Amino acid sequence: MHLSVPPRGTPRLYRDLALLLIAGCGNSLAVAAIDVTMQLCFGYGPGPGLVKAFSVGTMLVGIYVALRLCYLVVAHTPFRKSARVRRIVLRLVAIALAIVTIVGQSPVAVRDPLLSMWAFYVAIGWLSVETCRYHGIGPTALGLSVRLSHDPASRKTATRLTLVGMVAGTALTNGLLWGLRLTGTDSFLPVMAGSQAHTLQLTSLGSVLLTPAGAVVMEDLVVVGATTALLTAARRPPWVIYLLITVIEVALHGYYGLPAIGMAIYAVLRTMAYQRTRQLLVMIGIHAAWDLVGGLVALANQYGITRYHLLLDGLLLYAVVVLPAELFVRARKKRRNRPHQIGPSTEGSSIKASQKTQENAPRSSSVAG
Repeated sequence: MHLSVPPRGTPRLYRDLALLLIAGCGNSLAVAAIDVTMQLCFGYGPGPGLVKAFSVGTMLVGIYVALRLCYLVVAHTPFRKSARVRRIVLRLVAIALAIVTIVGQSPVAVRDPLLSMWAFYVAIGWLSVETCRYHGIGPTALGLSVRLSHDPASRKTATRLTLVGMVAGTALTNGLLWGLRLTGTDSFLPVMAGSQAHTLQLTSLGSVLLTPAGAVVMEDLVVVGATTALLTAARRPPWVIYLLITVIEVALHGYYGLPAIGMAIYAVLRTMAYQRTRQLLVMIGIHAAWDLVGGLVALANQYGITRYHLLLDGLLLYAVVVLPAELFVRARKKRRNRPHQIGPSTEGSSIKASQKTQENAPRSSSVAG
């Protein structure tokens, strides 16, 4: 999909994109970078004191996201008689979300951490859409339109590239992780100590549900979607887009340590899927389902439910529920596409009528002569 040169100017586009990436991914990138540095230099990760030092930066990011979102929604949604109520509702929701975001990111406020992160991710996602709209890229051009998913060819391409990227990236990263552990090189190289669930603190159902939401907002909407759309509108070459997204994706998974370089293929294939199809909703759905299933499996393991039990339960569920439903849907489609059969009486009468027409044709011509 061709995107024209942004009407606001390229320098402002670069500035807004940089601020969006810092707001959406800056905290995760900083924590991952410090974690890898301390693992490499001292052999242990950052302590609680260093993690709390990010509270001020987190609060500043929350304030920027809130004020910028209010500015883009309030200042760039002019009143129109046809959609005045909708505009007022959007402005009020943006202001309320901004207040919740600032309070949630404040280190002195009494808050629910999960609720504050939900508000922050919603604000970042909305800010991404409004930033692209501000530079002439609407939700449809960004890929946030259900109509785009109606194209079976592009949907199939996006699904295939996304799944291959996620499977290959996960397999390569975990392969490097276990390879370094088995060879003993994790003693002097930065390698994640425990499991991914332990590192991400997936200890409750709320955290398991929050992790896919944050992942799709940061990685799909901000890093892949907004970054690719804005840089394409600025006429940047594809290799710049691929390189930037790959570096950010690898850094976001820096908690793996050195094995995080395996996520490069994950970033490249997902960027390729978006550039070819713009099926951002399909990519978001696949990514969210992937992370949700992984989080639920990790949470089940903490309660003594092994992966083999989950696999058997999943196969049983597929055989009892999913497979019969799929066969039923296919049978209905086949019945609908079956051509309408003509009855014998109708077929016979149509044949007799055609024979009479053929017999009368030469007589009428002879009479005319």
